[in-house]
Amino acid sequence: MDFGEECPICYSEYTNTGGHRIVVLKCGHLFGLQCIEVMFGRKKTILCPLCFKPSRKTDIRSVFASKIVAYDSEKEDSILKDLFEEKKIKAELQEENSRLSSNLYYIQCEMQRLEKEINLLKNSSNENKSEEYRLKRKFKRIKINFKTERSILLCDDFSSYLFITFYSNEGIGIKKYDLENLLIKDVYNLFGCCDEYSFCISDIKVSPYKDGIVACSYKNSIKVINSITGHIINIFSVQSRVYSLCFDRKDRNILYSGDERGFVTVYDLTKGLVQEIMVDTKSLHSIYKSGNIIYCGSINGIFLVTFDEKLTTLFTIKKYDESFYQGICTNLYGINDLILCTFRMNSINSTHKIIGIENFNLSNDITQYRRIRDKLFKNYVIYLDEKYNKVIIYDYLSEMVVDSFKFNERIIDFNVSDEKIFILTENKEPTNNINEESDLEEETKGVKEVEENI
Repeated sequence: MDFGEECPICYSEYTNTGGHRIVVLKCGHLFGLQCIEVMFGRKKTILCPLCFKPSRKTDIRSVFASKIVAYDSEKEDSILKDLFEEKKIKAELQEENSRLSSNLYYIQCEMQRLEKEINLLKNSSNENKSEEYRLKRKFKRIKINFKTERSILLCDDFSSYLFITFYSNEGIGIKKYDLENLLIKDVYNLFGCCDEYSFCISDIKVSPYKDGIVACSYKNSIKVINSITGHIINIFSVQSRVYSLCFDRKDRNILYSGDERGFVTVYDLTKGLVQEIMVDTKSLHSIYKSGNIIYCGSINGIFLVTFDEKLTTLFTIKKYDESFYQGICTNLYGINDLILCTFRMNSINSTHKIIGIENFNLSNDITQYRRIRDKLFKNYVIYLDEKYNKVIIYDYLSEMVVDSFKFNERIIDFNVSDEKIFILTENKEPTNNINEESDLEEETKGVKEVEENI
């Protein structure tokens, strides 16, 4: 029964004034003043006529309203609940649509790549099959409009994009170029303005699952983005500066970071932080996961962190065999189950070893003044000699240098796609974007692209 308009004792309507005006007890129930006073009589305490909770006479309070009507909001509540549920479903569908669009784009890229490989195989069917390396010296340069001194190059064959990290007064982020024509496609300003030279993007990695996911680190922050849409998927904060990143090749949702404290941190892209493990007392400049082992590089050596399948129980942390080292480890670069290790033997001379290839020792007389991200690609070690501004390609199967590329200006970074080598050289002053063809010997600045067939 609704007692919003009538007193539940006498069933008469309330009045605005006088003896039957509305009053309320402590329990919240409404009555006419004179009716409830009659029930109290000389007692100080009675039980509420409706809920039977103890009520004191001093608890009686007047309600200043001419009419009170109880409104049933159950239907509206149900509609609002349905609306929120529909919004949630819509957001999930939009996220799924974005994921499927990225997957479709990557499938299309993969189809184009396979068609290209088929055409190459057809065209090379009459060529000498024993020729394992053939280089086309078609050379292109692109002048770029930002400083490249601390930039990193990253190729993603499946999306056909080349990523270059940048820092400037306007922002810190990633510039995305088309792998085929090197035209800029997009700019993602991820970390605001740059106010300190020493702090720029420290690492950038692309997911191995052909889903367009890219992770990059700046100071103590990690951002994971969809490189197709530019949408930020996750942001992780770390207690100290992050130096290295690595995706898991068994679980697409797992990401690792190595930081200044010497810690490896494990993240789940859907759940957040999983755990932190102290590996060394020095910063981890490189990390790479192969099987259930994370290989961590620091100036103290190479450390192996072994997990169980669920990444919840730490098995061991141990240092790699001391006999393997030839100086200070300055970089690790992994591909499949092979890991290229760069060592600095003294102040500037460097050498290379590969975990996974027994007795491999590349001790060419090369000079590296800083940490260089030397690469493995198929059966080639690609490394930089900073003394001569030269990128060198070494075939570890035939145990010989098969080619090199020398430039007049300082080389900052390089990377390799299935068909091209990209070389980033120093550009101290911003310039306008220019595409032009040139000879290999001509002085150039910016991104260098060399077509090849490896």
